[in-house]
Amino acid sequence: MASNEGARPTMMTRRGACLGLALALIALPSGPARSANPAEKAILRWKLKEGQVLRYSLDQNTVLTGRGLEEREVKQTIGLIMDMTWTVKGVDPSGVASLALTIDRLRTSATAPFGKFSFDSKEAGAATGAAGPLFKMLVGAEFAAKLDAQGRITDVKLSEKLLATLRGGDEPAGAQGQFSEFGLKNMVEQMVLPLPEAPVDPGATWRRDLAIPSGPDGQTRKVEQDFTYKGPLPAPDVGLEGVEFLTKFDPPKADPNVPVVFKKEAATGRYEFDKDAGVVARSTVAEDVEVAITVQGKEIPQKVETSRVLTLSKDKSP
Repeated sequence: MASNEGARPTMMTRRGACLGLALALIALPSGPARSANPAEKAILRWKLKEGQVLRYSLDQNTVLTGRGLEEREVKQTIGLIMDMTWTVKGVDPSGVASLALTIDRLRTSATAPFGKFSFDSKEAGAATGAAGPLFKMLVGAEFAAKLDAQGRITDVKLSEKLLATLRGGDEPAGAQGQFSEFGLKNMVEQMVLPLPEAPVDPGATWRRDLAIPSGPDGQTRKVEQDFTYKGPLPAPDVGLEGVEFLTKFDPPKADPNVPVVFKKEAATGRYEFDKDAGVVARSTVAEDVEVAITVQGKEIPQKVETSRVLTLSKDKSP
């Protein structure tokens, strides 16, 4: 439902032929301007339809900066572009959509002092690097999920073939963290914007609690995301609603075998939501993590900066 911003004063162009009319208007009694209708609260809802196809592209860039025992700065960069298709298989009477999510293409690159790595699933030939088999396996993999109109996502399931590989004794390199079973499910959850139950004015807030991967053996930790509705966005994003968020992380559990201390961990971002279509058009996230690693009694600082941009590249409605 679109918001009414109130009637705008009519502007009249002064021309010689209209001078008398203008003078007459000046003489009329004036009063405070009135809106034709008071501004209405925004109702934000996902509006998926059976047969609808959404194509999203996730562009993630990570920069790792640290210092070795020799105090020399070491920098690594990692890039990832993931193209994904969401197909709406059906929508039940309560508005819960059944989704099939497929990874269509993966492109990744890494640069470090010890060399470079790159992979594009559309290119022929085997990938260079240990993680190549994992990326090849992920392309074409399908996830199932359910999403209601308020943006609550449930029943995220990976294909049996993919699960067998991730859980097997010969799991491919890189099948931890973001590309573990839990990490992939978490990635899908964070692509979805949760929405408030009631209509909202700009400045309204709400919260989502999540669990994120926190170790190679399935450990997790809690995060809180606080959302703030900013209202309709100005040009060039007219037609979209802005929702900003701040993520708060629970500190990882201390492990005496891992001499790492978190100094800083923060994430902020924004969703751009198409209220009429009922889908996320774009989202951005910036994460900043600073840790200190103790090696041979010496504290060595490390910094990880990650940016993620999710873009709806194509929307085919039935």
